[in-house]
Amino acid sequence: MKKHNLFRKLSAIFLIFALTSSMLFTGCKKNDNGEDNKENDAKEESIDSKDAAKVQEEFDAYTKELFIMEMSEDYVSTRFSLENPEEYGIVFEEATWGEPVSIESIEEDYKLQKEILDKLDTFDYDLLTDEQKLTFDTIQKYIENSYAAKDYYLLEEVFSPMNGIQSQIPVIFSEFDFFDDEDIDDYIHLMETIDEYINPMLEFEKTRAKEGYFLTDTNADTVIEQCQSFIEGDENCLISIFEDKLDAYSITGDKKTEYVKRFETAINENLVPAYENIIETLSDLKGSRKTELGLSEFTDGKEYYELLVRDYTGSEKNVEELIESTEEDLSDTLSIVVNLIEQDPDIYDKFESFKYPTLEPQTAILLDIEKAEKYFPKTDEIPFVVKDVPESLESTMSPAFYLVPPIDNKDKNMIYINHSEEYESMNLFSTLAHEGVPGHMYQHYYFASTNPDPIRNVMHFGGYSEGWATYVEYYSYLFAGMNKKLASFTFANDRYSFALYSRIDMGIHYEGWDIEEVEYYLGVFGIYDEELVNELYYTLIDDPGVYLQYYIGCLEFLELKDKAEKKVEDFDEIEFHKFLLETGPTFFEIIDERMDAWIKEQND
Repeated sequence: MKKHNLFRKLSAIFLIFALTSSMLFTGCKKNDNGEDNKENDAKEESIDSKDAAKVQEEFDAYTKELFIMEMSEDYVSTRFSLENPEEYGIVFEEATWGEPVSIESIEEDYKLQKEILDKLDTFDYDLLTDEQKLTFDTIQKYIENSYAAKDYYLLEEVFSPMNGIQSQIPVIFSEFDFFDDEDIDDYIHLMETIDEYINPMLEFEKTRAKEGYFLTDTNADTVIEQCQSFIEGDENCLISIFEDKLDAYSITGDKKTEYVKRFETAINENLVPAYENIIETLSDLKGSRKTELGLSEFTDGKEYYELLVRDYTGSEKNVEELIESTEEDLSDTLSIVVNLIEQDPDIYDKFESFKYPTLEPQTAILLDIEKAEKYFPKTDEIPFVVKDVPESLESTMSPAFYLVPPIDNKDKNMIYINHSEEYESMNLFSTLAHEGVPGHMYQHYYFASTNPDPIRNVMHFGGYSEGWATYVEYYSYLFAGMNKKLASFTFANDRYSFALYSRIDMGIHYEGWDIEEVEYYLGVFGIYDEELVNELYYTLIDDPGVYLQYYIGCLEFLELKDKAEKKVEDFDEIEFHKFLLETGPTFFEIIDERMDAWIKEQND
């Protein structure tokens, strides 16, 4: 596949070629009406070509309509997705957080999803271009999966410890940029209305709690502690962040003082009370969860988990198949480790003592960019900035993350590093590869450079994005100077941990494992750390599927590579990665189907 416009052109050529072949074959027939047949075929070709062009135009118009509709939902999401929404015809009268969360608004969303599915059925799929078919298949399957969960929305946790809204809000205010004076007013207005955003979520949480769906007490305490940490102290960290933004925008003197005063007032009168409300509500709701076990113990919980896993991973395999794949991979990774130790008895010592060439983020990413060209297709130079997570936000943030840039500005790439003591043992070199190159930043930048239909950027595929970033960590070990054996040993060790965590996740939420069964399972693998058992259990219990997107996504990429290596006569790693990157984020079933055509093309 090539860039979007070129790819559509190739599709059009293929369509004409197919019609021309048919015309020539018919024209070879000998009969009394030969000239009439040729004339009729020419007319049919003209009609079919016009029909195809019309359908393709209508489909593009519809995906644009969907994109604008999605981007018009709320100001905040659009503010981070588009730098210039007005160029898409999107104008907000005021900065809002969007429609408050409620059962009514959720049910309205599902009604709209059904309308989208019905509309898709009206298009003649065979007349779409290949690229449009990819977009069509992706949208349809994405909406179908979401719509299938329409009866299970009360099972979705809003305030989870890892991904809850309480940890997202600080990032929103940290990364909101100012392009004009109106942006500053919008920023303050969002802070002044933050309680209007959070409070309906708390009401929704109360509704969930009445049905017995709530955080475990352990994780409720974790979220409460996160909120307390964020609002405690004499001055909230967002104030200094706001002042830095004003300085960068050249706002000084009395005007800056006035803005800061307004913002401080909004924090004290809106943000702090909203977080205090979270603390109070979650404290009151403690004990309302009807089981300390996973989703399988709730009514329809097992069915919801199946859908959640499909959504997280992008894999068509059901949970039982994924359990089987995971157990096979656990055995395979152990075999890899054992075989490598037999070949080199000192390999574990080499793994433990290996010195990475640099842990300075900027230098490490530049090194990864240089080394990546041996295994991955080249891109234009990727602009990027590495930032530290503010100290006061460390307890609520991931160890590292890549902030996806606006759709209309792929050059705005930022990677955050969390220097919390909790993450001191983190392998920063492979983490930077995961978040940067050839991980998230590289994958996102490459795909954006193909100019995909904007609607493709609206859909999130954790299995593809996290799976890719995990898959490429193997290459980061080669970039660091490891030989292939040591890199394979290190990567197998990573996979082994992810496989264990993922197997436990499925055990908890699909098979009903309790903490004692988790402890027993880890014991089978020689792990007898009670603190680890508790931490892992309570991480997974209220964030189901969180590790699956990394692990199952990675397995899917490894399976695709294994298939390509076996079937392509002269396998080229760069060409394979190019195919994956240009196909872009979607379901693995769709990638696999398209790869069959790619394999045939490679062998021709």
